Amino acid sequence: MSEIANKLKAINNLGMVFDNKILLDIGGVKSYQKDLETIFRNSHISTVNINKHDSPNITADANNLPIKNSSVDVVTSFDMIEHLYDPDKFLKETKRILKKDGILILSTPNLADIYSRFAFLFGYMPFAYDACSIRVGRLIRTSAYASDRDHKSVFNYKAITELLKYNNYSIKYVIGFSYNEHFKKDRGVGHYNLRNYLNNLLPHSMREGLIIICQNVKDENIPLV
Repeated sequence: MSEIANKLKAINNLGMVFDNKILLDIGGVKSYQKDLETIFRNSHISTVNINKHDSPNITADANNLPIKNSSVDVVTSFDMIEHLYDPDKFLKETKRILKKDGILILSTPNLADIYSRFAFLFGYMPFAYDACSIRVGRLIRTSAYASDRDHKSVFNYKAITELLKYNNYSIKYVIGFSYNEHFKKDRGVGHYNLRNYLNNLLPHSMREGLIIICQNVKDENIPLV
């Protein structure tokens, strides 16, 4: 199962219909297109990435998209916003290109997942964020002590939903998920099953990652409560 397929499965379980859409996947890679086609049926799908080696349809900065105003039905962005210095500008760009009532779907690690809450309680750094290029202050040290994740803007549940509302997005669904699928082979089935079981018991605000599905409301003020 690909990195994106698990998230798409969770989205598909909501029963939303995404047929015949103009979709822009920001920060993804061309190889994800087949996965996207499983729920965005008969849709025109384009991928934007600043790294041309990921074979995107469009090579561009997420904060400066060469896309016409109000021309896209759905924007997806999976685990990308945490890599940006200016997520505010990114959300303004997504609003600019989305049609009125268009849909934004993004996922991001949760700064305040259950494991990070315990780590922080005992004086360690949260798992989804490295303050510098070296993983200092970590509860669990890996052999690769240098960080390659390059996370700059990591949100918890309350922060990401407030930021979206501030940018006049109406939150439709929030889904908490686990990154455990990536480690199934490395850490064994027992660890995998236990971690999935725990994830399913937790409220979304305490899970490892968050998928937020929201709607572009251009001319309304969405309260932050």
